[in-house]
Amino acid sequence: MIITCNNCNKKFDVDSSLIPDMGRLLQCASCDHKWFFKKVVPENTVSPTDEDISNDNVNIFEENNSSINNVESVFVARLLRIIRVLRIITVVPAFRHIIDSLAKTIPRVGFIALLMFIFMYVWGAIGTMFFGPIDPAHWGNIGLALITLVQIATYDDWAAIMGEVIEVYPFAWVFFVSFIIINAVILLNMVIGVIVDVMMGGSGIDNLVNSEEDSKD
Repeated sequence: MIITCNNCNKKFDVDSSLIPDMGRLLQCASCDHKWFFKKVVPENTVSPTDEDISNDNVNIFEENNSSINNVESVFVARLLRIIRVLRIITVVPAFRHIIDSLAKTIPRVGFIALLMFIFMYVWGAIGTMFFGPIDPAHWGNIGLALITLVQIATYDDWAAIMGEVIEVYPFAWVFFVSFIIINAVILLNMVIGVIVDVMMGGSGIDNLVNSEEDSKD
């Protein structure tokens, strides 16, 4: 920092860190003149106010929101374009026959699904009562028990789940095997049988009903 004496106009190079912002008293080394010197703050260096900062933040937030909305609109447009491929189902007759057959199976499959849920609820309640203290991660409550039973019904590592409780209850295998036979073998195959029967025109069930009526007559 260059400081000029007010009396003799002699210039001195002084470290700016020695001059505080509030100023200090200086003495000229040439003429011993004393005066109070204070730093001059440039008028054009104005610090931004809180209002300016908040306005900038609002503008940035609005720009981010607009960019996010643009990305979402592009994503929705691409998704709709992909879904248009499903129109081929209405064009190909074989596909329409399959979809119509699946729609006709909904009432029958619905009753089978309800029956499966009843069995799962009963087995889930039993599993919660007996296996909850042993394996709370799988049988801690009825919700976890139902999820575990779905895992067992799909044969997803069901032996490991059974192994954790069979050490305490040696006959626990009866619980697991009976559930697999009823839900995974019988009821799931009934769903497949209903779908096949409807796709074949329902001749199987109709013939069975007609044969029973003929036998009664």
